[in-house]
Amino acid sequence: MKLLIVILITAIAAFAPGCVEEYRVSLEADPREGGQLSGEGSYRTGTEVTVEAESAEGYLFREWKENGETVHTEKSYRFTVEEDRSLRAVFEEELLEGAAVRYADEHAAGAETIKVLDEEERIIFEYSIAEFRTWAQKHWEEIFEEIPAFADIETVYPEDFAAFDYTAALSPGGGKLAFSIHRYFAATFMSFVGVVNLQTEETALVSTENRGQIGEFLWSPRGTYIAYALNTAKGEAFFLSIDNVEEMEKEFTLSRDDIAAALEEGDPVGMPFFENMGWFEEEKRLQFTTNVRIDGEIEAIEWSIDA
Repeated sequence: MKLLIVILITAIAAFAPGCVEEYRVSLEADPREGGQLSGEGSYRTGTEVTVEAESAEGYLFREWKENGETVHTEKSYRFTVEEDRSLRAVFEEELLEGAAVRYADEHAAGAETIKVLDEEERIIFEYSIAEFRTWAQKHWEEIFEEIPAFADIETVYPEDFAAFDYTAALSPGGGKLAFSIHRYFAATFMSFVGVVNLQTEETALVSTENRGQIGEFLWSPRGTYIAYALNTAKGEAFFLSIDNVEEMEKEFTLSRDDIAAALEEGDPVGMPFFENMGWFEEEKRLQFTTNVRIDGEIEAIEWSIDA
């Protein structure tokens, strides 16, 4: 009798309203401003679901990804819900043909204005140091947990910057403009990296400062990272840094000690010069060279590092 009661209760529970299993379909746009998504929600198991991605102006849809793997390459993706799904719609910036960066108001310390021009020399976008300082004064304390200071001697504020460095560069798609500014201290620099979205005109600043002046930006092929060497007051590329532009955070900075620790034999020559940078395997690795002394001879050694 007891066994029969258990069977009846189980059968009733299985067919009771609200007991059908549901799964969650979550959607995310990458980057967030790249487009609009539809189809997110909770669905009963076995339901046919279609998710859609619509590109924003200045962006193109590339693919749907899940757990880092490509699962579909069309804007419309139809599938049967059998488990929780977390999908990322990846967009890329639409190429601005022939766009180039120019500086205005040039002087010895840099430029007060950066301009992006098309192939016919028409101004697509213009950004001034005054605009940056106005933005930074509102956001400076939000970006940094501690206000940047050089050797705990002098605090750095937005109004300290009078010009841009000559290092501004467009992203591979032409939709973002990376720039740098620096503040000179005794025998060195403190520099900062910013990015302006040309579609939304929104500014963002990497949340970590650099010790040194940035020589040249090297965007990764898909615009996720920017790599650059940092110069001392002598103009020598003594440090190598990579920033994640999507998160506006620093990934790492390499120094002489890092190179020395990686060598099985030989020694860095003084402070190593980071040169000949280039991305390969899409964005997975950055390649560069440094000078190393091996058996009394100085050689240019090739390195690569996982970004």
